[in-house]
Amino acid sequence: ELMNHCMNDSDALERTVDSHVSKLRKKLEEQGIFQMLINVRGVGYRLDNPLAVKDDA
Repeated sequence: ELMNHCMNDSDALERTVDSHVSKLRKKLEEQGIFQMLINVRGVGYRLDNPLAVKDDA
């Protein structure tokens, strides 16, 4: 949704976002943080906290 409001050329912006997410993932992985940025098909990305304790209750 944000990309649609920011630019008419969403293809160029999507590639830019993908590039930055890739670089951010590499930097996080260098620090031992994995699976924090999750791909959401058809939507984009979601931040997840891999360190958070998930409550099943």
